Amino acid sequence: LLYGFWRMSSELSFPGHWALIPVLGAVLIITAGSKAWFNRTILSNPIAVWFGFISFPLYLWHWPLLSFAKIVEGECLSRKIRISAIFLSILLGWLTARFIEKPIRFGSTRTGLKLTMLCGILFVIGVSGLIASRFNFSQSHVLEKLVIRSKYAEFSVGPSVYWYKGKQDWLFMSNAFDQGVAKLKLAIIPSDNETEATKAIFAKIVEVSAKFNTKVALIVGPNKSTIYPEYLPDEIQPSADKYITYYLDKLKSIPNLTVYDPTDDLLNAKKTNGILYSRTDTHWNNKGAFLAYSGFANLLGLPIPEVEFKQGTTHAGDLIGMCSLKDFPLRADDNWDVIWKNKQTWVENKIPYEHKTVLGSPRVSINDHPLVNQYVWVVGDSFTLALSQYFNAVFKEVRYVGHWNDKLENLPENLSKVDRKPDMIIIVRVERSF
Repeated sequence: LLYGFWRMSSELSFPGHWALIPVLGAVLIITAGSKAWFNRTILSNPIAVWFGFISFPLYLWHWPLLSFAKIVEGECLSRKIRISAIFLSILLGWLTARFIEKPIRFGSTRTGLKLTMLCGILFVIGVSGLIASRFNFSQSHVLEKLVIRSKYAEFSVGPSVYWYKGKQDWLFMSNAFDQGVAKLKLAIIPSDNETEATKAIFAKIVEVSAKFNTKVALIVGPNKSTIYPEYLPDEIQPSADKYITYYLDKLKSIPNLTVYDPTDDLLNAKKTNGILYSRTDTHWNNKGAFLAYSGFANLLGLPIPEVEFKQGTTHAGDLIGMCSLKDFPLRADDNWDVIWKNKQTWVENKIPYEHKTVLGSPRVSINDHPLVNQYVWVVGDSFTLALSQYFNAVFKEVRYVGHWNDKLENLPENLSKVDRKPDMIIIVRVERSF
């Protein structure tokens, strides 16, 4: 077991043959018997016995709590939310074991009555689940009104805390996502502790990367409301000062960290390049992503692939599903197909046993005919999706490590452990997440 704690990490394929290590450890502990020192001293400790007592209800509670937290807060949970869910799971696990499991298993109530009660509870849960699956809660905003609205209502526009409709059928994310509207209005500002904490994380990444001659770069994905404020509803007036500036001022002071905010480039480019973000999506489209990559490449002296764009078909973005809108008018002028002047030969393979995020499955792209012979790590969010095709076309190998919310803090440690170091680490992070 000690060997497993020391040797096993997220870089290894698990489960698989590595699963034999903890299994063998458990077998040896059981075989040692109750008189073995470890068993009678450590595992017989009242605290360990207590956790054994609540272990099964603890297991049952932790999953719905984490799932509900993701519904409320988004796919990538903060450390504070995850720790809170663990402690709440422990409390509910103890209450369940003490007042439900133990009385049912060892109480004096007759077995037939117990069985009837359990079947009745199971029936009620099943009917409740059926009603929930048939009733469109997202359209009726019941969940928002009961749980979430009080938290974000002050800066919400329209009936939902998740989205709002702007001018000319433009849809935008509302305040439930990282308090985006409050930040847009600069109704809130980050504390020095918040900005310094973010700076410390990036500074540590740069410090460790410098030992291996690995460059570190940050690409900011501007909010759609930042690039297209003219389509915001009249009741939303953006502040002239930007919330993200508090963070970027700190990050730009870190030596050897390249910070690229494409906001000004995209604001200038939209005048002559057509629409760069989808009306019904939260992200830039293929052309917007290309222009962002081009500005980043110029900053670092990287090659830019030769591409052209043609008008694509109508695109129903992620906000359509989020809003549960039916028959919403769609247009084709906000969607661009990429036309590559040279045939692209990259191949992507999933990294096994890594969980999927909004960035997609962790994966590695190999290009037999790259524009530059470099090995790159990418840690990002959903703004990486449209950028990835340009990364793949340029670099020899691109490893999409995962979502920054999961991977950023552990990036220095993971970089130190791996035998093969990347030439560059690219971090892609949407503006509203700061």
